[in-house]
Amino acid sequence: MKNKYKFLIPLMIAGSMTTVDSSVMNVAMPTFAEFFNAPLQTVSWISSAYLLVLASLLLTSGRIGDIYGYKKPFEAGLFIFTLGTTLCAFMPNLFLLIAARVFQAIGASLLLASIPALITSYFPPQERGRAMSFYIISVSLGLSIGPSLGGLILSKFPCKYIFFINIPLGIIALITSRLVIPEQTVKRGKGFDYCGTILALVFLMSLLFFINRGPYIGWLSNTSLVLITTAIISFIAFIIVEKKTPEPMLDLNLFSNKIFVCGLICSFLYFAAQLVMTFLAPILLTAASYPSETIGFTVIAFPVAMMFFAPLGGNLSDRLNPNLMSVIGSALAGLSVLLLAICLTD
Repeated sequence: MKNKYKFLIPLMIAGSMTTVDSSVMNVAMPTFAEFFNAPLQTVSWISSAYLLVLASLLLTSGRIGDIYGYKKPFEAGLFIFTLGTTLCAFMPNLFLLIAARVFQAIGASLLLASIPALITSYFPPQERGRAMSFYIISVSLGLSIGPSLGGLILSKFPCKYIFFINIPLGIIALITSRLVIPEQTVKRGKGFDYCGTILALVFLMSLLFFINRGPYIGWLSNTSLVLITTAIISFIAFIIVEKKTPEPMLDLNLFSNKIFVCGLICSFLYFAAQLVMTFLAPILLTAASYPSETIGFTVIAFPVAMMFFAPLGGNLSDRLNPNLMSVIGSALAGLSVLLLAICLTD
């Protein structure tokens, strides 16, 4: 491994931290409901609040990286995420735990926005596929060990102990980052678009809250109508502001690039397929009365396959046409979802 690959060490640790956190929380929800003596719908806000804030802040976090370089936001994200995890472990009630998860999500948004940017900054195009494959391995490892490790902890200790998993990892990643990632002197932006940032947050929070809570509060309820109206108005205002701002939060000219737009669409469709395999598949297989061992192997198979085939895909994308590799990977992902659907209809 070349010397510059040491830069990936803190990035890989951070990648495994975020996926361990999300996969462990999926396992722990029923236990938290029992621990706090609260309905599962209320306890689900432990994850829902985290995901809503994370998704809403990614655009802002990326812009911060453009202005200040990506190392500082990455390390700030590590610190906030680790501190938030520590706070979660000591919160005495459900409300404060949800608040700590919101704080943790701020750190996660900085991490997830900075990691791909750091990789593309330090690796030339002919090596980025391989570098990204190492990061994907760490993500897959977190998805693989998270449920089993969480289940083991929940069987032996109180549920809050699951938050102690990421505390030492965060400390190690932060120290390693300070040692191996050089400071960045080139910064792409000069000013911060405060108006665009606020409008983007209002739009994303309103839209995501509407999508997340619509089934519970009613798609046509007064609250839902207010949320979707707010989302539409803030989105239109965001577009107008971004067109007039010299240093916009989001450069709308990017959407004139067909490769960029196609990449976004493909990524969205891929992650939708991944969501089916990692989160919906266990529920659907349980409803179809499959045995628990079959469900367990199905859940583990996806991240394990990613972990083993990510290096192959990364190396091939460096040597061959990456667009071709993307098409092949998307086709395989679509085929896997189709096969799952066939199995469930038999």
